[in-house]
Amino acid sequence: MIKKFKTGEFARLCRVNKKTLYYYDETGLLKPAVQDGNGYRYYTEEQIDQLSKIKALQSVGLSLAEIKKQFHQEDVAESIRTLANQKNAITNKIHDLEQLAQTLGRKLDELERFQKMGSLKVFIETCLEEYLIIREQSGPFVVNYMLEGYHAGVIISGMKQPASEKKTWKYRKTDDRKDANFLKKAGKFAGLYFLAEDQKINEAAEKAYGLICKETETAGNEIYLEDVANDFLSFPDGKILFKISAMAK
Repeated sequence: MIKKFKTGEFARLCRVNKKTLYYYDETGLLKPAVQDGNGYRYYTEEQIDQLSKIKALQSVGLSLAEIKKQFHQEDVAESIRTLANQKNAITNKIHDLEQLAQTLGRKLDELERFQKMGSLKVFIETCLEEYLIIREQSGPFVVNYMLEGYHAGVIISGMKQPASEKKTWKYRKTDDRKDANFLKKAGKFAGLYFLAEDQKINEAAEKAYGLICKETETAGNEIYLEDVANDFLSFPDGKILFKISAMAK
């Protein structure tokens, strides 16, 4: 005697939602195995294993279409390839998530340091060398995640020169030295945080650089200007938090 279960009973037994079973039925992934003379449809004990296989394959990220293909795949080698490809996709995703965790960690470190120090307070930090991709910038200061990625900013050279002689480059950081066309040297940097309105960034940066020069001796006359976390949070009055830094002697 085949043991039969109504949809609700089968859902409770397998700890899934009835709507999930209805969806699997509609898509042809898992249909009730038995239909009686009155048109009622039932699941069987054997289908518990089928549902378990569906949930297991879902748990490792396969789509319902891929799962359905696995159910009807008679070539074991092809099934193994599908699982191997999914493993590679998971490995790549883990790497991406680790990178995102590091990015968010750096953003939080910057924000927590700003919260502790406040704005317009000069500090000295030791930085490792960084590989940058730079391109000359003209027009307004616009650097954001959508255009440049997470780690980006602006280099301004000729800070002690007249405005007409200053040059500006957008930059974004890269881990691959082969991609870089500029090396930010390792060493001690004098920096500070400041808040600025969108239309007054250059003016605020000049003031911030003046404070750095007043308290420390800089090596050269270029600065690195980085939007700390505008893509992640908002500050009062619509101001943007920047970090400015210059190599110190």
